[in-house]
Amino acid sequence: MAYDIIVKGDPYTNPKAPNGGNGSTGVKGNKGNAGQSHVDSNCKDVCDSAPTNGGTGGTGTSGVGGGAGAKGQPAPPTDLHLGNVTRTISIGAWGGPGQNGGDGGAGGTGGPGGDPGNSAAGCSNASTGNQGRGGNGGPGGRSGDGGNGTNVNAYYTNPGGDQYIQFTSVRASPGIPGNGGNPGSGNPAGSKGSTGATGAQGTDSTIQRIRES
Repeated sequence: MAYDIIVKGDPYTNPKAPNGGNGSTGVKGNKGNAGQSHVDSNCKDVCDSAPTNGGTGGTGTSGVGGGAGAKGQPAPPTDLHLGNVTRTISIGAWGGPGQNGGDGGAGGTGGPGGDPGNSAAGCSNASTGNQGRGGNGGPGGRSGDGGNGTNVNAYYTNPGGDQYIQFTSVRASPGIPGNGGNPGSGNPAGSKGSTGATGAQGTDSTIQRIRES
């Protein structure tokens, strides 16, 4: 809808809250135990204990949650001196939009598997350990509430001029919630972060039609 006069809160210069930081890579798994063997009377290598596989890597840390969006800027209190009003004048008023929530950070990569234990003559070789689980993505930030409305004083001078002053109050929209962070890679991969919560709408505006001389 087109308005003759609009009273509103300003949008944020930076429309989005900061994103969360990424998680860290998990620690490397422990090294496996070394194998043990001996030489028998026939000069053959005999395995007493096989080397063990490396340990599983550590889990990547979770991503940091995105920042919460700020509440929208309020509409400013406003006095309108309209003079002699003989035609319809439409006035709209609302607060500024809420700031968008920041995105969650990505989960850290699962740590590398540990080195295999040292081999021994006569024993089978061990294997490198499995990669650790990836970290979970950080949650998205809550979006900011819409800005509050205001009171508008509309002054007119002629009898009956108030009937031409049309007023519409619009509740300001909340920002957009932040996206959940991506899961970290690993075995298995982590979980994606949750989307942020949605803020509330702003409050209504009001008008006072006042005759002045």
